[in-house]
Amino acid sequence: MEKARLLQNLNRIEEASKAYKQTIDLGMGSADIHYNYGLLLYKLGDFKQALSEFETSLTIKDSVDARINKAFSLVKIGRTDDAIREFSRVLATEKNNPEIYFEQAHLNYDASRFDVALDSITRAISLDFENIEYHYWKAKILRESEKLQEAENEFDYIIEKDPENSTYHYELSDLYYLMKRYDDALSEINTAINREPDNSDYQQLRGQIMLSLGNVKDAIENYDTAIKNDPDNPEFLYEKSKTLYDLGRMDEALESIQKAVSINPKKTEYNEIR
Repeated sequence: MEKARLLQNLNRIEEASKAYKQTIDLGMGSADIHYNYGLLLYKLGDFKQALSEFETSLTIKDSVDARINKAFSLVKIGRTDDAIREFSRVLATEKNNPEIYFEQAHLNYDASRFDVALDSITRAISLDFENIEYHYWKAKILRESEKLQEAENEFDYIIEKDPENSTYHYELSDLYYLMKRYDDALSEINTAINREPDNSDYQQLRGQIMLSLGNVKDAIENYDTAIKNDPDNPEFLYEKSKTLYDLGRMDEALESIQKAVSINPKKTEYNEIR
């Protein structure tokens, strides 16, 4: 078991999961072992087996953390209503715990239940107003709820509190892009890139903004930088191919989309543009 915990702490997920499985197979599966094994399986994308491990852990010992992760596993396999019921059980005993409302908001966000998510995150903030992460998630939820001005206000607040966080500038830039405020979007994404120049998502968004501003040359350069930094991500190749296609540069567009298809041959959009 100690080996499994050590590997887990080192983030060596596959090795740690095998070590936990061996411990369980030897008949030494405590509630904590099943819970930690479930966490690793969740990270590996095996949500059904993760759910089974969380349920086994709960039969041995009741735990708020196990119930929360059980709920997230239920969402991942499409059992959203069961997940909501699981959270209701947690809230019955944790009414004044802001973290539970935050997790509930996160879960409903994943399930695209944005109105419910907004209620939950607002409750979390009322219990712990100084928690910037709660405000960040409220901004994300407001964005998905198409309450864009409120989302902007929330992003302004968290950037004022933590101006060095590049993610916040990136998210605000993306919001401005959605609002077609391209100059504001460019200013925010430039700030994010100055802090993390190798972040491919930032480079891709800047490319989209530059394209909207009519600066094709810079847009292509940003796409190329994104691809250079993350060559195995077909989305960047796809975005570049679409841009080249719209410009009538068919040979270059085909070259980019061929690379995207080679990485993910089952993606319908890639094959359509090809």
